Amino acid sequence: MEVMLQIVEWLDHAMHVTLITVGKTSITALLLAQFVLLVAVVILAERFFRRWVIRMLDRTHLDPGVRFGIARMAGYLFILCGLYGVLQVVGFDLGALAVLLGAVGIGIGFGLQNVASNFISGLIILAERPIAVGDRVDVDGVQGRIERINLRSTILITNDNIAVIVPNSRFIEQSVVNWSHGDPKVRINVSVGVAYGTDTELVKNTLIAAALTNPDAMKDRKRPGGCHLDSI
Repeated sequence: MEVMLQIVEWLDHAMHVTLITVGKTSITALLLAQFVLLVAVVILAERFFRRWVIRMLDRTHLDPGVRFGIARMAGYLFILCGLYGVLQVVGFDLGALAVLLGAVGIGIGFGLQNVASNFISGLIILAERPIAVGDRVDVDGVQGRIERINLRSTILITNDNIAVIVPNSRFIEQSVVNWSHGDPKVRINVSVGVAYGTDTELVKNTLIAAALTNPDAMKDRKRPGGCHLDSI
């Protein structure tokens, strides 16, 4: 029993030992543990909050890309406010935090320029919406459907079901071909090679019949150009 009390006293002393002093705040193991726990609660709460926002937005007639962007921005704002509240709860010196953020800003300016550029580009994308979730785009030679837009990068899914992670700055600094901007209908050209002497008319009719069995294929509207078959 005496040993247990000594262990408890030692742990209590260790948790209150000052590890580092930032401004007027003494950082202890107990303070760090409280901070990590509260940050975890904020992140978990943000997930529930974002899902609630999405459910509310699903009742509107907004475009899915708009709903996604609003939910993302609301989630980031929730985390920002939550972190500010956590710092207040643990008693962190916000004046020292300003100095720390200044130092971090200098570090970003020198060593994290690409990260900062992608972060700002992500905010621009969510605000201006040159692209949206579900759009089919071609950027830097990569073609695919936009699956998710994060603050640092955007995830594209190619026709081969391969996920390609593209930095957001590519969508701001380079020319982007958005095949479905303002119109979800997309035409995809597929080259089909056949042997010499093949009945190309039969091949064309067979391909069209196969395409019409796809429930997502347009059946009541013809696109200009039709089918194009090249013999090899």
